[in-house]
Amino acid sequence: MFDFIKFMYSIGGYQNKDVGDFVVIGNIDDKQYKEITGEEYVKG
Repeated sequence: MFDFIKFMYSIGGYQNKDVGDFVVIGNIDDKQYKEITGEEYVKG
């Protein structure tokens, strides 16, 4: 799932909020969020 999310983000299919949603539902963790987006994950 991580590779798919990273690919979709790289082609502009997902924005930071979308990637954050995957952290909330448990598909990826906050470290993977930072690896994809380059930003720290902030809950909320």
